[in-house]
Amino acid sequence: MPKQTILKLRNYFKGYQSSTKRKTTTYQKVAKIGILIQAKEIKNSSAINTFVNGLKSEGISITALCFNEKGSNLYVDFNMEQISLKDISYTGKFINPVIKDFIEQSFDYLICLCLSPSPVLVSIIVASKAKCKAGLQTPSNESLFDLMVHTTKEDFKPEEIGEQIIALAKKIRTND
Repeated sequence: MPKQTILKLRNYFKGYQSSTKRKTTTYQKVAKIGILIQAKEIKNSSAINTFVNGLKSEGISITALCFNEKGSNLYVDFNMEQISLKDISYTGKFINPVIKDFIEQSFDYLICLCLSPSPVLVSIIVASKAKCKAGLQTPSNESLFDLMVHTTKEDFKPEEIGEQIIALAKKIRTND
């Protein structure tokens, strides 16, 4: 996996620094959410469908991107772009315009539904222009996310990350 090794090095030297001004939005004002999924962690796509469709039913615009290392299809009932290692150059740069467009979008929240994000997804998170980046708290993710959920459960599922993040976002109060 030379591409993923190069991405790990790029992420390390970039230091998870983001040039985007960060600002947490109250849930009532959320208009746009980006979702990152890792296909190898998804055992039950119906739970992901329920989570995403629940957000859409609240009038929130959802853009989903799924990293699928093996290139097999993950079937969901919402629009989701699937990317793989072939969408990354040997120098670790994104060559697929779908990835570049996802990074440039100004999401109110970027939610990573991954227990352990791959170097590809970490690079996307680091480069993202999202106002608030959210995901699972682990020692390696603490500098990556603005809003994190923590668990001690052994059988924690990716869709539970999203449900807990939305529950936290609904409790946020700001002075804007």
